[in-house]
Amino acid sequence: MTRVLKFIICSCVCGHKGRLDAQKMQSNLDEQPTLENVGAIYPRLKCSKCGAKKTEVWDDTGALLFDPSVNIGCQECGEPIILPRLSAQNGTSLCINCARLAEDELLNPSPPPPPPGKRTCPSCGSSTTTYTTRDGEHNFIGCARFPQCRWSSDF
Repeated sequence: MTRVLKFIICSCVCGHKGRLDAQKMQSNLDEQPTLENVGAIYPRLKCSKCGAKKTEVWDDTGALLFDPSVNIGCQECGEPIILPRLSAQNGTSLCINCARLAEDELLNPSPPPPPPGKRTCPSCGSSTTTYTTRDGEHNFIGCARFPQCRWSSDF
């Protein structure tokens, strides 16, 4: 379960501090603010006093999330990686969201495409696609018009 942030505190190099509540963050994210998506807000933050973009950001528990002197961008999406993740996953180059997507792809890889000789359904002439059995153990080729056409074949 992802923890929703109630607010974040921003601190500028000029000494000014500001608080950004969940409602304001949600209007920028189109979803509830969490540790997974707060990186999307960080590049848009700037000091209301001096206009600087180099701000430190703390979450609602007082944990430092972003420090401009050590920020590292995610190699996939470019958003800054929160400091707790950098501490927990030393040497990481992926934000939480991109790491989860990569893990999901490893755990649930996409099935391979149909081989060249089996890309057209011999029954109705439509294209074929690769399906996975209900138990998730095997892939097979079937008509893309299923259930109208029920042709299928092993690889």
